[in-house]
Amino acid sequence: MPLSLLAGHLPVVVFSPESMDLPEAAPTKRRRLIDVLLAQIEPGYTKRLLKYNHVVKARNKLLDRIKFGKGEVGELTFWDEQLVELGGAIITLRQKYARTLDSRIKKCFKRINNAREKEQKIAFYYQSSIQDVDRFREELENARERELRVQFVLTRQADAANNQDIILRLDERVPETSHFHEYKTARYLLRRSFTSDFDF
Repeated sequence: MPLSLLAGHLPVVVFSPESMDLPEAAPTKRRRLIDVLLAQIEPGYTKRLLKYNHVVKARNKLLDRIKFGKGEVGELTFWDEQLVELGGAIITLRQKYARTLDSRIKKCFKRINNAREKEQKIAFYYQSSIQDVDRFREELENARERELRVQFVLTRQADAANNQDIILRLDERVPETSHFHEYKTARYLLRRSFTSDFDF
């Protein structure tokens, strides 16, 4: 049985050491926190999210086909309509429950932080790259020309590699042997040069 079918039927709250990294983690991990919550309390949310992810992948494949002359731009309309419908509903639900969480978190924080209430504030909010759900279709159409220009389409999983440290190491061969030893290393920060338009 797929784990997605258990969502909403087996409520579980897991708090692990990795949870402490959420504020600085990739956006995909923070969105997953909201998605897991919504899957437990909002009927049909998991099915809608899975369908949305399928539409994104199918649309990205079509974009690739168009770039290589194997598809027509007009074919995007079918996928765009589904993207707007599903994506708009997902954003709206995330925003709704983010406001609910924000209210409850502030109340809890106030109870445990009365002595320093004026010095510290806390807030929980959901920020999407789509600022106005009602303009989702318009923003999608405006981004089409740029999407067709780029040589690849970033998916939401690209966040996992964004802002990550990488180390380049240059090895030097040890004279008269088949062994190598470290000659020099350099640390770099891997950062995307642009973000995907609808990575919400």
